[in-house]
Amino acid sequence: MKTEQIGIVTSIKNESGDTILKGYFVNMQGVLGNSEENNNEMIGVCIADTNDGEMMPVAVTGIVLCVTGGIIYKGNPVSCDGKIYKVNFTDPPTTSELQRVVGKALDAATAADQLVRVLLK
Repeated sequence: MKTEQIGIVTSIKNESGDTILKGYFVNMQGVLGNSEENNNEMIGVCIADTNDGEMMPVAVTGIVLCVTGGIIYKGNPVSCDGKIYKVNFTDPPTTSELQRVVGKALDAATAADQLVRVLLK
């Protein structure tokens, strides 16, 4: 069983127009976020299914279960578009690549829609 060690939790209003499910990254506007846009305005991970217009609990620090968007290897830095993806860095990494990182995968995933533990950045 994979466990979570959630640190700081805050609340933000779900402004997505839809239900946001547990395990998805959200931004400061209360919608699913993309860490490649708007200088990475991710606030954290939704930790309970939340309907539109409701206050959603969001883990800001700690180790949280997140939904994958594809293959991830243990130890990969991850970015997100709601789901998480491994970050492919150039050598040396660019500032924009480093800004996309939202955490580090503590488990591997072989496909999309699996749950892995992520140490939040």
